[in-house]
Amino acid sequence: MKNFLASHKTIWIFVAVGALAVSATIAAYYGQSQNRLSAVKQKTPQPKFEVTRQEVDPSKLPDKFPADFPTEAGATVTQNYQATTPDGREQSTRTFQTAKSLDDNLKIYQDYFKKNGWTINSTQTGDNYRSILATKNGVLIQVAIDENPSTHIKTVNITAILKAPAAQAPAPAPKK
Repeated sequence: MKNFLASHKTIWIFVAVGALAVSATIAAYYGQSQNRLSAVKQKTPQPKFEVTRQEVDPSKLPDKFPADFPTEAGATVTQNYQATTPDGREQSTRTFQTAKSLDDNLKIYQDYFKKNGWTINSTQTGDNYRSILATKNGVLIQVAIDENPSTHIKTVNITAILKAPAAQAPAPAPKK
């Protein structure tokens, strides 16, 4: 019986040592894989993506907004800017605090879009939120109207996005 227990101890010791060796091998392999992956990431240059933002005088609408776009007289403008990306995408944004209700604002913009031939792509409403998304001639305009439930300040955020110009085909190579 004593030999039986001793032989089983030996087997268990070999099993434990074997399990540790397998675990160490797996850990070393995955550690090297992660190091190789990190080295590849470090060698791969990441392109810079810079957005040019230009502030616009609050008394004026940013470019890309229709000249007759509805504004609220006397509203406090909190953001008014134009942004451009290197690949030609353009965004114009105007945000202001409103004295009107969420539903009144939604109706103003729905009526404007319908009257002026815009396609209304979606309208959403929630307890403290209304939004409308419309497109026309390659311009997308989103109007988001919300009320802060704590301060009860109502805000209208209007963003116009001009789709990037189509990429031009490269010029053909000169014939030899």
